[in-house]
Amino acid sequence: MSNSFTVLEFADWDEDVLYQETAQGSVTTREDQDQVAEHIERFDLLRSMSVDGQGAVDLTDRLIDDLKNADQTHEQE
Repeated sequence: MSNSFTVLEFADWDEDVLYQETAQGSVTTREDQDQVAEHIERFDLLRSMSVDGQGAVDLTDRLIDDLKNADQTHEQE
């Protein structure tokens, strides 16, 4: 995924709307529901791979420690 996007879902409308921001400008898609569904699937995949709660805190702490260790190693060289 090389650009940001938002999927808009409306309770009283049958079709979802895909809004994308690209280097060429913004694009809104409603007609191609397959493309909209593909982006929803991508987002669901990313969400399933993400960490939250204490897992996010633990990951952040590990990354901070790794950066500190890398910086100390670099200073010693």
